Amino acid sequence: MPLWSAQNFARHAPSFLEFVADAEFDPVVGWRQKAHRNAALVTGDLGVRMNSREIRPLPQRAIVAVGDSFTAGSEVAEHETYPAQLEGLLGRPVVNGGVGGFGTDQMVLWAYRLVPILNPSLLVVGVLDDDINRAG
Repeated sequence: MPLWSAQNFARHAPSFLEFVADAEFDPVVGWRQKAHRNAALVTGDLGVRMNSREIRPLPQRAIVAVGDSFTAGSEVAEHETYPAQLEGLLGRPVVNGGVGGFGTDQMVLWAYRLVPILNPSLLVVGVLDDDINRAG
């Protein structure tokens, strides 16, 4: 007898495969999400994931979150990502700079790219233990 049902709880949210399909080559970090996509994965400038289905300009002096698919929000809708939830809790803009499959080295390089452009008030780096292995 199975411990849990085989029901799909993704609720039509983007899966990791959709993150990969929406990726493009980047000479510094390896890959990133394609910019200005309004399909299953809504992205704006620089390929960062939006916190809603609306594509908006990236704000200056916002909180910027970088990380892997957990930060980007694999298998959840835009408003369900932790950067979107943080934005709602704090009432301050949060830019979701997470990219699926990133290792810690790529997160740091991506932060070095985003910080001079966005001039954030705070940088959040979401690291999981497997992200360190990816940097190997």
